[in-house]
Amino acid sequence: MISKKIQAITIFVFIWALLWLGSCTHKPGVYYDNTPKESNNCSADTVYFQNDIRPYLNSTCALSGCHDATTGKEGIVLTNYAAVMKTGGINLQNPAESEIYKVLNKSGEDRMPPPPAQAWSSDQSAALLTWISQGALNNACADTTCDTTSVTFAGNVAPILQKYCYGCHNSSNSLGGIDLTNFNQLTLLSGNGSLLGAIRQEPGYIPMPLGGNKLSNCEIETIAIWIRDTTLSAGSNQQQQTLGRH
Repeated sequence: MISKKIQAITIFVFIWALLWLGSCTHKPGVYYDNTPKESNNCSADTVYFQNDIRPYLNSTCALSGCHDATTGKEGIVLTNYAAVMKTGGINLQNPAESEIYKVLNKSGEDRMPPPPAQAWSSDQSAALLTWISQGALNNACADTTCDTTSVTFAGNVAPILQKYCYGCHNSSNSLGGIDLTNFNQLTLLSGNGSLLGAIRQEPGYIPMPLGGNKLSNCEIETIAIWIRDTTLSAGSNQQQQTLGRH
């Protein structure tokens, strides 16, 4: 009789434990693999953590003094997939209740990133919510197609800079005194080779994005083509002005 009671209690505790674990927004004891699952057949309807979410987190949240591995403010670290899953309050049952998502939409000092840092755009917040809704996977798009036939700043370069760079290098948070939202400063850094040296992570340059994944070859090539075309255009205009004076 006693053994049956013990058995019933054991089963009850086991079921309760399963329900409790299933209700958790994050599971500190669970192992999360930081190696992303790459796909060569990328879908436009899928949000990829390594391509679409991590760059924004690294440039706006996982910064020194905030949520990098060293500081870990309030116990939250957002430097990589495992850290986000363990400390970001991901709620797969109710994605909109995920802490990492809710703080993006708060106001004043409660908003993350806090003012004067620039808030995430509605598109960026929506991408995070979609990623969580799709299972919060450690996925990556390794699409090898790269269309650089008609590179423009607004259409191709600015979105890359917004994803990887503007979070740390803007008018209100110009890390290292660099504001890449200032087009004149961007042009100067492009012309003297500093921008390409940093994103190519060449010797003698601080590798950028700081603490994040290196830009894809396609993204680097896109910026390089824009710099080349901009330099050629500037040189041509200068030559025309010189000829005009004669």
